[in-house]
Parts: sequence; structure tokens; C-alpha cells
Amino acid sequence: MLNSHRLIALVFIAGIGMGAAPPNTLPPEPMPPLTPAEHDATLDVAGKEVTARKVDTRMTVAVKINDTGPYRFVVDSGADTSVVGQRIARALGLPPGRPATLNAMTATSRVERVLVDALTVGDTRVPNLELPVLAEGDIGSDGMIGIDALAEQRLMLDFEK
Repeated sequence: MLNSHRLIALVFIAGIGMGAAPPNTLPPEPMPPLTPAEHDATLDVAGKEVTARKVDTRMTVAVKINDTGPYRFVVDSGADTSVVGQRIARALGLPPGRPATLNAMTATSRVERVLVDALTVGDTRVPNLELPVLAEGDIGSDGMIGIDALAEQRLMLDFEK
């Protein structure tokens, strides 16, 4: 009785002997080099500057919720949604929204959301949001600004200044 490795080897050799094409032994084509990133110092950056500050390794901005505040929110352009801290949600008596599933790097959990009439960053006012509520210790600030409040905005973070 043949073991499976020997049987596969015999089938392969028999295939070559019967006129089958040999396996491709050429290496794959090399990938073309990436074009280096360029900084265009002539780019006109319009809009109003929003003061930010660095807290540990995070950039935070002043945010108003329903015209109250300002509160310190971490800027997270990789987050789908902004987040409000539990303390602010309770203090402002924000009405409950529908629960949501929060997908993090290592876990998934069900979280409560609240209804926010408007979230304001600088001159940008984003109306009618339903935001997850998380503990401030988990956020590292009063809240977090996500892509929902940054959509159609130009975001330039100057970590040196």
C-alpha cells in the first residue's frame, strides 16, 4: 500500500510523462517601486485653525455638545463614529439612542448610545448624531472625534507645534 506522499509524487511524475506542462519555475515579476510621498508647501490650506493640544501621545481638541462645553476629545480619524464619555452623557441628560455593537481590536461588545443634537469642533457643526457612550478611562479623555464629524473636512495635525 502506498502512503499519500508517495502516491502524490507518482501522480505528478506520471502527469509530466504524459505531456503535461511542467510547473512554472520562473520567479514572479518584481513589484514596481512605490513613488515617494511628496510634501507640497504651496498647497493652500483653507479653513479655520482649531487649537489642539497633545496629551501623552494623543491629539485632543475642544468640542461642544449641544452648545455646552468645551470638552476635550481625542482625535481618531480611524474611528467610524465619535464617542461621548459617560460623565458628560449623564451630566447633560442626553436621551438614550439604540444600543450598538462596538468592534475593537481584540473584542466586540454591546454599548449604549445617546442622541446628540449637535457636536461642534471649531466652526464645524455636525447635527443629529447617535453616539456610543464609553467610560472616560477607556477613551483617555472626555470623548473622541471620529470620521462622522471629520467627513468632508480637511484634517491637518501638526504634532511638532
